[in-house]
Amino acid sequence: MIISSNEENTKNDTIFLWGIVISTILLTIIYVIKQRNNKPNLNDNEKGRLLQNVKEHLENSIEFDKFKGILILFAITISLNVIGLTLGSIQGLVQYKIQYSIMDKTYTSLTILQNVIQLLGILCIAYLLTKKKEQTIKKIKQIFVGMFIGVMLLTVIRLILLLVANGISQEILSYLFFEIRILVKSIIYILIWYLYFKNSIRISIYYNEKTLEQILQNPKKGYQVNFVNKSLMEFKIIQYFKKQKALDYASGIYINKLPREYANSISLQDLNAKKIIRLKKAKYYL
Repeated sequence: MIISSNEENTKNDTIFLWGIVISTILLTIIYVIKQRNNKPNLNDNEKGRLLQNVKEHLENSIEFDKFKGILILFAITISLNVIGLTLGSIQGLVQYKIQYSIMDKTYTSLTILQNVIQLLGILCIAYLLTKKKEQTIKKIKQIFVGMFIGVMLLTVIRLILLLVANGISQEILSYLFFEIRILVKSIIYILIWYLYFKNSIRISIYYNEKTLEQILQNPKKGYQVNFVNKSLMEFKIIQYFKKQKALDYASGIYINKLPREYANSISLQDLNAKKIIRLKKAKYYL
């Protein structure tokens, strides 16, 4: 059967949307499972001692006071978004001049307004990134929420106008799916970076929201709690091997079995790939 271009576009859009839904469900399931398995069994004295080890390790291995890592990637996406939204707004203004009906002009105006809201939001965030202040993170998160609400409302209004003006047809449905796909991409972008600014340890320290010691003592629920728990278990395992004299760093050979209560721990950051592979092949997790 030969599929027309409209039918093919609708089919691709449907696959895209189902892919987003299934991916979201799978990620949620994986997150819940990891939350259950990543809870170290430590008393207060042991936890306090290990937290000091984690703090020293992180201070020696990561430069939290530097603008680097994922922050650089975010700065790049800001630049690309500024270019894309600016070009989109200019294109919208050109289309507005050649439109004749009031409905078409209204639709195009709302499209331009949506681009301008996102553009202003991105520019405000870019400005705030230069301010190393405690309120920076809070303001950036508020801007992301404002962008999310603005994009959602204007997209819904535009799609309603489109249906009122043109009715329902195969061509209109295909365009609706196209708009929804753009909306989903915008929401995913906003959500990813919102969560990054909410949970990142580097962000909290770089913008003076919290010190490293405060984060380790009282991490935010979610990523930070998981990160601290994982680090605690890694140092607990390392200390166990040192205490039992059960490892040889030169050869990467582990003599004793890892106790059963450590079986659900995550791989050790302080060991290189070959040593981790040897550990797993030797079934010391069992």
